[in-house]
Amino acid sequence: MSSAPLNRLNQLTLSQLLVATMMVKLVLVMLIPVTGDEAYFYSWGLNPALTFYDHPPLTGWLLTLVDGLLGWMGAPILVLRLPAVLITTLAGALIYRHISRYYNAELALPVTAIYLLLPLNLIAGFIYTTDTLLLLFSLLALLAIDRAHRDERLSLYLIAGIWIGLAINTKYLSAIPATAIGLYLLINIRKLGVKPLLLYVAAATPFILFNLYINSQTCWTNIAFNLYSRNVESNVGWSNPALFIGNLLYLVAPLLLIYYSLIKQRKWGGLNGPLGQTLLLALLLFFALSIFKSVGLHWLLSITLLVIFPALLIDNRAILWRGFRYTLIFSLLHVMLLLGTIIYINFGLDKDVEHEADIYRTYFISTHEDELLKLASQYEYDSLAANNYSLASIIGFGIQQPVSVIGHGSSYGRQDDFITDYRQLDGKNILIIFSRKAVPELERYFSDYSMETPPFGGGKIHIALGKGFNYPRYLKEVLQPTARHYYKGLPFTDAGSCPFSERYL
Repeated sequence: MSSAPLNRLNQLTLSQLLVATMMVKLVLVMLIPVTGDEAYFYSWGLNPALTFYDHPPLTGWLLTLVDGLLGWMGAPILVLRLPAVLITTLAGALIYRHISRYYNAELALPVTAIYLLLPLNLIAGFIYTTDTLLLLFSLLALLAIDRAHRDERLSLYLIAGIWIGLAINTKYLSAIPATAIGLYLLINIRKLGVKPLLLYVAAATPFILFNLYINSQTCWTNIAFNLYSRNVESNVGWSNPALFIGNLLYLVAPLLLIYYSLIKQRKWGGLNGPLGQTLLLALLLFFALSIFKSVGLHWLLSITLLVIFPALLIDNRAILWRGFRYTLIFSLLHVMLLLGTIIYINFGLDKDVEHEADIYRTYFISTHEDELLKLASQYEYDSLAANNYSLASIIGFGIQQPVSVIGHGSSYGRQDDFITDYRQLDGKNILIIFSRKAVPELERYFSDYSMETPPFGGGKIHIALGKGFNYPRYLKEVLQPTARHYYKGLPFTDAGSCPFSERYL
């Protein structure tokens, strides 16, 4: 890089960088329609619980807190996404501070800039709601371990254990950074002694016990879902490891020049430290996991710090700033593609065609709330429902009303099982919105059932009005089999306290 551009980049301050990236994220927050997963997570904040069907509780509790603080604004999209915007920005500030203090202050800004501009942070980070607290707690744990090594303070191993314990109660994917840190301490037990490992485990244990307790009070659904239900179709093979390697290469694509320079200069000494060893261990753990299960790109959020850490070994600002430019261009391409997609959906698709794609239908539902309410007002009904959990969450988020789920559904996102009491719907009229085509067997649960496909938001939407809900039949054919299938506890224990089974069995 020539000296003039480098000098201009050197004039960039941390505050300018943080504000600029945060503003970009806030603009994208308002432009990108809510996803089904996000809307589902938002329902946790509106219906706080001891824990949730498929995830530990801290993300839901955070959304409850933010809704209490910002709900008066009438902007649920901010309630949902603002925590992630702030957390991903805070992560950049923490990385900058750590690099400045323990590595090379001159390298702190370009490395932080690369971190903040990676598409996974800048564009997608605020969408993965359940992963942002995991990102924060994992980052704090990794920084604490690195500080403990450099400051030789045993108390920091205890603090690292606390952060990991909190991470465990955000998402079970925390097992990867948690195990990587534990293995690092175990491998280096001769050098560090046994106390760091004992302090780390001791600090995390109360949080693990807490997680086991709340699971025992909710049919063990957290653990059962993550160990069994979501892995029923998982197969051992090499396609998933290939996908993991592809996701990893995509994540570090803007850093390939930096990695190439690192390999060329053979500067591997820094990988002997805590962050270097933890990086290698985490990658090995992810690779081993990928043999049995597909590893999503967002899973790597918890180790993004580790992925960019080797950039510190270059000790060459010019190369790092060049990496920053590549990262900026890489992210801008993503922004342009994203905006192009939104424009095409709004103006390019044939409005007279009945588009069956779920992404199309959920997009219009999440961006045409008034039109949906106007359509629903044409029917006389007591309760609004959808035929799957994702769609129910999208509709509920858009119109800010409870939307139940009718039918068997899938093994994913079944939190509505705890929210809706079907006993209260006996004999009621239910308006059902379908994600795609109608489910014929739902007709048997009503005394009268009519189906329509009215125009809506471009294309059409499938709607059924079921009158006289037959709760006894629904109980026998749907709720009781659901209770026996999804709420039976773990193979090595009983179901514990199980509100769903106690309600319907």
